[in-house]
Amino acid sequence: MVYIRGMACPFRRLPVSIVAVALFSGLAHGQAFYLTGLGPDGGSSRVTGLSADGTLAAGYWTGSSVAPGFTWSAGLRNDFGLEPGLPIFTPTAGMSGNGQVVVGAGRNFTTNFVAYRWSGPGTYESLGVPSGYDRSWAVATSNDGSVIAGRAEFGVTGNIGQAFRWTEGGGYQLLGVTRPGQHGFSQSMGVSRDGSTVVGISRGADTQAFIWTTALGMQELPALPGTGARSTSAFGVNHDGTVVVGQSGFLSTPTVWRSGVPTDLGTIPDHGGGRMYAANDAGNVLVGSLNSLNGFSASIYTESRGLELLSSYLLFHGITVPAGINLRECTSVSASGNVIAGYTSGSTSQGFVVVIPTPASAGLFAVYILSIARRRPR
Repeated sequence: MVYIRGMACPFRRLPVSIVAVALFSGLAHGQAFYLTGLGPDGGSSRVTGLSADGTLAAGYWTGSSVAPGFTWSAGLRNDFGLEPGLPIFTPTAGMSGNGQVVVGAGRNFTTNFVAYRWSGPGTYESLGVPSGYDRSWAVATSNDGSVIAGRAEFGVTGNIGQAFRWTEGGGYQLLGVTRPGQHGFSQSMGVSRDGSTVVGISRGADTQAFIWTTALGMQELPALPGTGARSTSAFGVNHDGTVVVGQSGFLSTPTVWRSGVPTDLGTIPDHGGGRMYAANDAGNVLVGSLNSLNGFSASIYTESRGLELLSSYLLFHGITVPAGINLRECTSVSASGNVIAGYTSGSTSQGFVVVIPTPASAGLFAVYILSIARRRPR
């Protein structure tokens, strides 16, 4: 006996065609395309983070005078940023791997942005700012929310800033720059789920991708050969820091660094450069966006299919994007790589979460059909 969505299916009593229909129906329930909706006043929304298992998401929507953060699960959105007493702007930038903590930056009209974390009603926690700075942003957090990465800034130009790593026990730790004396600004863009690795950008006359680890501190990530070493950026990192994604060179070539070695992810017709924002645990599913004359398009790289538009990848898996929806950027991917999140384009853009059937379920289907075929009378 095998159960599909709680329904017992005695295969020996059913024709193969009926079993196939039932199993395909079960697989269909394992895939879905969701939009996170507009704000109450029609403002756009974005998804900026996913839990490791992909069942929870975080994001924010923008209105005429507010930008509250939200959490999302199974089609239901919780606009926690509208809780009484919270700043009117609380855009989220990341979610912990266990889905229990979201991080971002909050402010009111007359105050600066200050990094925060939130883990449920009444738990909004302002993290303050490091000494010598007047504003801070949290952009990513570890599996349990105890390690947070971001940046602190000072002044009105935004050219004086420093990447930070914040921990519950130690507070703020400023990470420096890759080229002291040449760079005056750095910012964290991602942190591994184990909290040991931070990646981001160090900037002066040039821009350099960096990787920071608890063991080795700040290090540059090399550019792709031939792309121009003066402009690289790291935007995301996998669970243990072994895979970093971003872009390299003046043409913004989508790039992955595996154990510090850069690899060109290629291009597709009618699209120029791009960037990758996130990687699954194994580093074989990478997501981001590509440039074209018509703007940005959400992209995905897989080892089996290479680089392509997310819309093409979804179509290959039998998932249809609703008419009129253009996928702009992928911001997050689950640990297994089968849940992807981001946002659409346009003045009324929306966050999206898409669930793709796992190869395991398709393989299970094949095993079932083969076993039935072997038992059929010849």
